Amino acid sequence: MAELTKAFFYDPKYLRDMCSIEDAAKLTQVSVPRLRDLARAGFAPCIFIDAEVIRFHRKDIMKWVRENLTTIQDGKKIEISLNVMDPGAADFPDIPDVLMPIASRLRSVKDNHKCPVIYFLVSENQIVYVGQSTNLFSRLMSHRADKKFDRVLFFKYPREGLTEVENAFIRFLKPKYNVSQNAECGEIHFTVLDELGIKPTLNEGAFHG
Repeated sequence: MAELTKAFFYDPKYLRDMCSIEDAAKLTQVSVPRLRDLARAGFAPCIFIDAEVIRFHRKDIMKWVRENLTTIQDGKKIEISLNVMDPGAADFPDIPDVLMPIASRLRSVKDNHKCPVIYFLVSENQIVYVGQSTNLFSRLMSHRADKKFDRVLFFKYPREGLTEVENAFIRFLKPKYNVSQNAECGEIHFTVLDELGIKPTLNEGAFHG
């Protein structure tokens, strides 16, 4: 503290690098009340003027926050471990009944090469989300953060028809993670589902092949 006080009074360059508590808060990403408490408790390096005005030296407060309040997390790789059906499987075990009419179209994630697809997130053999993507690997990584699922099924579909098919599946399957989209699907043309071999049953809100 003696060195800080000496620099404050005798080093013009040091004075130019002083800042207010508000500026220090923006610089360090520590809130003003928190910085004030740390300063008054004798922890954060600072200068008090008339026991009220607090000034921080930019370099000193940044160094102190880095050494005392900062935790560096390197992060870790997200492992995607999915049990996904490959085309040609003998009986297509554990595929939800509603997807059986398109079982021969389903592909494994490992076979995907950034092509347009309709995909289904499945948990305990229940479809919990329907989506579309042109980069399925990337999309699955984002879903891992807020959705629970144990398998992914998908089939390739022309890019220009993705939204229509996705909306049709969402409107009738009503997956729990698509709940906010159910009211946004607009007018649905079910001929696209008929072409896939899936027949919608209006009163049940589900598909039947």
